[in-house]
Amino acid sequence: MYISDIDKVINGKLCPNNCQMIFNTKNQNYKRDLARHLKYCQGPETAKQVKLDHLPKPYYPHISNNKLLQKLVATGQSDLLSPTLNYITFDFETVESIINGVDNLIAQLEPLPIASAATINGLITTLYFDLRDGTDFIEQWISQLFEVAIKVNEANQSNIPEVQINDKNYIPYKPQVSVIGFNSKKFDMNLLLKHLIKNRTKIQYMGSTTQAKQTVVSHQDYDFDLRFIDILSFIPPNNTLKQFVEKFGTKGIKLTK
Repeated sequence: MYISDIDKVINGKLCPNNCQMIFNTKNQNYKRDLARHLKYCQGPETAKQVKLDHLPKPYYPHISNNKLLQKLVATGQSDLLSPTLNYITFDFETVESIINGVDNLIAQLEPLPIASAATINGLITTLYFDLRDGTDFIEQWISQLFEVAIKVNEANQSNIPEVQINDKNYIPYKPQVSVIGFNSKKFDMNLLLKHLIKNRTKIQYMGSTTQAKQTVVSHQDYDFDLRFIDILSFIPPNNTLKQFVEKFGTKGIKLTK
């Protein structure tokens, strides 16, 4: 598909030298002005050109944007890097609330309890809130979630190697604590967002209006961020929760209150 006559589209005469000059064809001096212009027109002032580096460079923003990772890779110390072993999981339990419409019957999901488990150096610490704790039980859980995340962040930071960065403009990478849900990008995150906004937070949302791929929550009282993600975004589709637990089990982890 292409435009056969661009002049009809713009309702005028476009300079054939691609300098983006347009002439009004209804003007009685149109031909004279066009001839004068073509006499001195040298084409576009700046032509776009592709400038390639002499040597090919890989694309790795996760390293180039992090000075610590950049130095470890550059100095051959990448073996000091270790995966993040401490994280938080959460889940809602809901019930259908029937809303009688005029012409049809509508069901709306309402949260009853919310539970989370924090893995800290092989130990699991749990949180549980429901309607018996008050109608603001979700906000109570969020408040306690940040407190538990302090210990999770400390455990993760203890595994990061100490590397000196000789750069006056170096800004340390702000750590993130992963809060992982299972099939949470639809209902769970949409429900949490309205409660997270009330807690002096700044939210960076990635995704559509119905599905949150990633939500990063910054709180002014804490030096780390909470990163809400859905584990289904990182594993093959059509996995049930039972199958996921069997594949990525919790062997060797002790449960604590």
